[in-house]
Amino acid sequence: MKIGITGATGILGARLTDYLMQKNLDIKVLIRNVSKEDAGRNNKIKKLLDSGIKIHEGSLDAPASLASFVKDMDVCIHLAAQVSFASAKKYRQSNVVGTKNLCNAIIENNPECRLIHCSTTGVLVMRKTLKFLNSEYTNSKYETEKVVDDFMSNKGLKSTIIYPCMIYGPGDYNFLPVLILYLQQKKIPLVSSGEKNFPAVYIDDLCELFHLASKDEKSIGKRYGTVKSRGMGIHDFIKKVALKAGCPLPSMKISRTFLMLVAILLKMIHYLFRFKGNPGLTKVIVEALSLSCKENYQTAYNDISWEPKIGVDEGLELTFNWMKSNELID
Repeated sequence: MKIGITGATGILGARLTDYLMQKNLDIKVLIRNVSKEDAGRNNKIKKLLDSGIKIHEGSLDAPASLASFVKDMDVCIHLAAQVSFASAKKYRQSNVVGTKNLCNAIIENNPECRLIHCSTTGVLVMRKTLKFLNSEYTNSKYETEKVVDDFMSNKGLKSTIIYPCMIYGPGDYNFLPVLILYLQQKKIPLVSSGEKNFPAVYIDDLCELFHLASKDEKSIGKRYGTVKSRGMGIHDFIKKVALKAGCPLPSMKISRTFLMLVAILLKMIHYLFRFKGNPGLTKVIVEALSLSCKENYQTAYNDISWEPKIGVDEGLELTFNWMKSNELID
């Protein structure tokens, strides 16, 4: 089976690429501007080059580069997305337009290729009316999903949608390390609505879901969530991380709506005065600290025999060991 991957230098993409290579699959990744200079600056690109994996130089913003990428491909796993702080225009261009270009390339050049699209759990719980209270990232992913659905309904695209959310595990240089730093600095509050059904998933469990969905045609037209109720919310998760890292337990609880309005105000100030970097608080952060999913958002995935295997305590132990070995924490 020939599998293409977009977003192979991201947290999930890098781990999934390794995971699928260990299955002896024929993997090709889409990378923008591959050069010796890029490899020297980006360890993830260097690792891909050193692994001998097939690399296709191209971009979701360049439709002409996608035709040869999808040629002869059986499955395209689409992970690439703008996640970090950006303008609404940038989110839309990267996530919505980029995905539309990829879907067009598949339909026009290899309509038998299946697309496995990586969405986000935030789409399942977003506000459909007061959209300004969602992050621009979530709104763009919602619009992106509508693009995939349109191609599936009207142009015959064979697609599968997977809804991961807070991914943790080896290779995570952002979520847990930053959370621990903020806990040490006593900058993390508990945000209302984050009391139960926190949709965390250990990265290797998620890689297995993508693998199973890619090799089983039963997944065509299906949607798979990764929420597995363990009777805990992100408040409990944060406290577990704090205890394991030896940090003070956060005690202050703040309204989600209040923090979201603060994030909106900070963004306006950020753009008005053209500050560099990110505001200290963004809507993406507020969403992450308050995300809660009902159990019925979990699609039955037994048709492809997947259930998350790694519990939170075991997953945190494995992740902390990896962070220590990579000197991310003491």
